[in-house]
Amino acid sequence: MRALLVITFAILMVFPSSTHAETSCELTPLTLPLFDATPLTMLATPAATPADAALSPEDAKDVLEQFVACTNTGDPTLIWAIFTPHWFAREFADSETHYLPAFEYEIARGNEIVVDPLELVSVDEIAALEDGRVAVTATFTSANLTWTDQLILANIDGVWLIDEVVLITPAN
Repeated sequence: MRALLVITFAILMVFPSSTHAETSCELTPLTLPLFDATPLTMLATPAATPADAALSPEDAKDVLEQFVACTNTGDPTLIWAIFTPHWFAREFADSETHYLPAFEYEIARGNEIVVDPLELVSVDEIAALEDGRVAVTATFTSANLTWTDQLILANIDGVWLIDEVVLITPAN
């Protein structure tokens, strides 16, 4: 009987029950070549977003939980799928800042083990921008670090993606 209790306890420790449904990553993974081999300079124009695209507080929380779920997969094709092509153009167009083949190697290499998963602590503020994008300020935690970012989201083909990231408070 004692062995049965120990096994049951061990199973509960490995597979803890949850009182809420876990969000899974439903985004389309990136594939190589990135953006069908479109040169980054061609992606530099701002992404078009519908001016009437609205994002409620509940929707913003769902979008950010989706981003967290994608990040926590450890799959670089899903981790990087949360960003717009416009974001990639700004981040990777300068070869002195980033080395795109190294990024492509990371995608080709495959999944990493996530040791300290990302968690959404709170959605702190939501503001519609004049260009149709939405600024969502949120607090995140991973391991013993907590920080607040403002994520500028763009609605691309009906999917909210990160178009800019502004650090509000550094990780502490």
